[in-house]
Amino acid sequence: MIQQPKPQYSLAWIGKIAEVPKPEWDALAQPLKTPFLEWDWLHNMETSGSVGGRSGWLSQHLTVWRDR
Repeated sequence: MIQQPKPQYSLAWIGKIAEVPKPEWDALAQPLKTPFLEWDWLHNMETSGSVGGRSGWLSQHLTVWRDR
């Protein structure tokens, strides 16, 4: 039997959703009736200033990466 290498996983906190490529985020996102996990919605909240130091909400996204 040939042994396959096990994938390596890493965790990373990111401060902006733009640090994750939209196609990668969207490929994992489940279609829901709420927009709160959609890349576009998160990006719009961050770029509009709706989140940030002045609003009292700092975006921090916990991401899990395989073989990165």
